[in-house]
Amino acid sequence: MVRIGEWILKTACKEIKELHRKGFPSIKLAVNVSVKQFRDHKFLEMVNEVLIETELDPYYLELEITESIVQDIEESIVIINKLKALGIKIAIDDFGTGYSSLSVLNQLPIDNLKIDKSFIKESNENGEALVKTIIQMGRNLNFILVAEGVEYEEQVTFSKKNHCHIGQGYFFSEPLPIEELEKQLKEKHDFYR
Repeated sequence: MVRIGEWILKTACKEIKELHRKGFPSIKLAVNVSVKQFRDHKFLEMVNEVLIETELDPYYLELEITESIVQDIEESIVIINKLKALGIKIAIDDFGTGYSSLSVLNQLPIDNLKIDKSFIKESNENGEALVKTIIQMGRNLNFILVAEGVEYEEQVTFSKKNHCHIGQGYFFSEPLPIEELEKQLKEKHDFYR
């Protein structure tokens, strides 16, 4: 798992760096990190080596960790702070489905909070109330908020109306091979010229 995670990070960083070289300098990258990877004693060293090898500025990298890393909050804070010292952004992925409490969330030096898609898909009053509460809390803590699993126009409208910063999901795009992503970026770039 750790070696696969390293390969994924290295490949993604290389591909984004190549897009930067091809004229798309503002593209950022978010990569999921497993708990096993995060806890590996060589994790920080590996991330730093990947950035050096790929020549990717850490500004363009965000690492997504799950709430389960809070099981050892002190160690997690140390690791996160070292990643942030490199210039990397940190996001809590699938927020609301794991171990977090408000006191833990307040302690973690994170940048972004990704609202789990199960909350976004809820179309009842309770689901909407939970999303509104998470958004308001996240904004008050100065997190960038990402609504995950956005598939429908109504979800986009709801997220915008409640001041969620970013939407992610099939409504915007399905996962794409890098060649297809580059093609779409070129088409969009040509459109705005």
